[in-house]
Amino acid sequence: MDGGTTSTGNQQPSVQKRRSSLFARATKSFARSNGNRGASVEVLRGNNGSDFEALGRVDRGGTDSGCLECLFLGRRSKCDTDYLMLIKGPFCFVFESVKAESPEYAIGLQNMRPEIQPPSSQGRTCVSMNTNLGDTEYEVSFESENTARQFAAAVREQAAAARAEQVRKDLGHTHLITKRSSLRYAENIALKKLNDQPESLVKTEDIMQNMPDPTMAM
Repeated sequence: MDGGTTSTGNQQPSVQKRRSSLFARATKSFARSNGNRGASVEVLRGNNGSDFEALGRVDRGGTDSGCLECLFLGRRSKCDTDYLMLIKGPFCFVFESVKAESPEYAIGLQNMRPEIQPPSSQGRTCVSMNTNLGDTEYEVSFESENTARQFAAAVREQAAAARAEQVRKDLGHTHLITKRSSLRYAENIALKKLNDQPESLVKTEDIMQNMPDPTMAM
């Protein structure tokens, strides 16, 4: 969790300087590599750690079959892949592995509503990541129900914090918002990695509805 002690006295300026230097180097590495380096798990953790970390299987939502879609749509190879899910502030970073130098993409949590599904026959517990309108954006499953509940709790907590921060900004109180350097860096990385999210699946019925009627073309 994002907590821990803060250095005091004469050590504090030197600690802050080292942190600034670390994130400055990471920023340059991230920019030079077009986002492929400079945002490793270790860097995003910072000195205070993450808000959640665990291996999970993630799939972009958009079908009515929910967490079982991998079994019925021939996408087992993709859904059988474990990713490191790391939550830092209002974003969830999806890493290919703990050794990856940068996340595959980031998911914004501010408008997410996690919903825990009953364990599947395979014993995994899925968390549906729903928008305020009820649409499923992502489906994340874990081997342990307890881990799934911890993930859902972290999403709720960070989403609520992000919404509260937005209220402060809307009221013109941005100057009252203080953040650790590691959290600011993580948010900057996330804003760039949001564009790397996989495309949302299109519902089959939506495709059929948008297809022209062959009888009308005659």
